[in-house]
Amino acid sequence: MGGWLQAARVLAGAVVLLVASRAAAEPAVRQRVTGFEVVQMDCLEVATGRVVHATRAMRLDGAARFLVTDVEAVTSRLVAPEALDCQDPEAERRFERSRFGRALFGATAAPYPTRNDGVRRAELPVQGLFLTADLCPAPGSKFAGRLFDAIADLSAEQGGPVPMGVAITGGWLRNHAARFAELVALQQAGQVAVTWVNHSDAHPFVVGRPDSENFLLTPGLTPSREIEAVEVALLERGQVPSPFFRFPGLVSDQRWVDLLLAYSLIPLGSDAWIAYGQEPTAGSVILVHGNGNEPQGVTSLLRQLPRLQALGPFLPLAQLFGGPL
Repeated sequence: MGGWLQAARVLAGAVVLLVASRAAAEPAVRQRVTGFEVVQMDCLEVATGRVVHATRAMRLDGAARFLVTDVEAVTSRLVAPEALDCQDPEAERRFERSRFGRALFGATAAPYPTRNDGVRRAELPVQGLFLTADLCPAPGSKFAGRLFDAIADLSAEQGGPVPMGVAITGGWLRNHAARFAELVALQQAGQVAVTWVNHSDAHPFVVGRPDSENFLLTPGLTPSREIEAVEVALLERGQVPSPFFRFPGLVSDQRWVDLLLAYSLIPLGSDAWIAYGQEPTAGSVILVHGNGNEPQGVTSLLRQLPRLQALGPFLPLAQLFGGPL
C-alpha cells in the first residue's frame, strides 16, 4: 500500500506540475464579459425541472448567459437563457422554501453584529468540516504554497479532490496571475474542488483604524464594485463565482448585509479562525490565509490535520445547509 500511495503521489504531482507550468507559461484564456448586470429571477431548468435562482445576466464572448444557483444543491453554474423557463410562478415559491432560500434569508437577517456575521458553522450536525482559505491582497510573491501542497497530498491519500472554499479578492487575483493559474491547475488535475468565495475587490485595511471605518466600512468605497469586479474577473478567467461572500476582517454592518441579500449572496463567517487559536470542531468553518499573511495559522492547521481528519472529511460549502443531496 505504501509503495502504491507514493507512486500515486508522484504521478499526481507530475500532472499538477505539467498543467501548472503550461498555465503559467501561456496567457490565461480570457472570456469577454459584457452587459453584466444583477438580476433576481426564479426559473425552472427546462431539461431537468430543477429550480434555479438567476442572479446575474451577461454576455460571454457575445453569447447570452445567466449565472444561476441551484436552489437545493446551493451550487452555481452558467446557463443559456433558452435553457430556462422564468415565467412559472411555482419557481418563486419553491425558491423561498429551498435550502438556498432559507440559507440566504437566514444568514442576512437581524441581528447584525459588526464582527463575524453570517454562516459560521453547519446548520445541522455533520461528520466533517469546511476548509476555507482567504486570498487577501498580499505584497510581492508571498503565498502559502505549503497549504495547497498539503491539500494535494491529502487528495492523493483520499483518492479524489478535496473540497475547499477559496475567498478571493480582486486585488490578489490581478497581482498573482501565476499563483491563480496554479490553483486552477489543481482543479484540472482533480486534486481540489474549489468553491470561489467573493472576498471583495480592494479589501481595504489600515492598521489601528477602528472597525467602524476600516475594511469594507472604509468611507468612500463603491460597494457595487467591491462585489461585481471579483465576479467579472473570475468569469473572464473561466471560473464560476459561488453564492458566498466573506467580509474582509469578518467586519460588516446592516447596510452591507442588506446589500448581500440584494445580490443573492450568503455571508460566510467562521467559528475557527486558526491564527486566532480557535479550535475547530465537527461542522466548523475553518479560516486560514492562503496569501502568506498569517503563516502561523497555516502551521497550526497542518499540525492539526490528523486530529481534524478524525472528525470527518473536508466538505463542500454547499453542505452547510442540511447535508448532502
